[in-house]
Amino acid sequence: MWINCAGILMSAKKQDVVKSKIWVLENIYSLFASTSKEQNRRVDQIVIIFDLYKFGMKHLWKPGLDVTTEILTVFESHYPETLKTTFIVNAPRIFPIAYNAFRPFLSEDTQRKVRILG
Repeated sequence: MWINCAGILMSAKKQDVVKSKIWVLENIYSLFASTSKEQNRRVDQIVIIFDLYKFGMKHLWKPGLDVTTEILTVFESHYPETLKTTFIVNAPRIFPIAYNAFRPFLSEDTQRKVRILG
């Protein structure tokens, strides 16, 4: 699924975008609870896959970077240990620039959970 970050941020307030991501994570937490009960074991982590096919400089747009860093800060502060692993696939040569912009907002533990697969 391709997400048009610029289109979203031109159509909605930054805080509304952040709130929508929190809403998604709260729903995931509800799924954790129901799945844990169904499977009679604790389910409390997610795996995220980012496919960066066609990712380029046009995606390093300041308002998009700002909202992404705010979302990362909220997740790191309020939902620690929810992430099991993140896989980055099809990472282009430009990816290290983007990753270095976000890295300061990630804990060392979260940084260790990121797997870059070319």
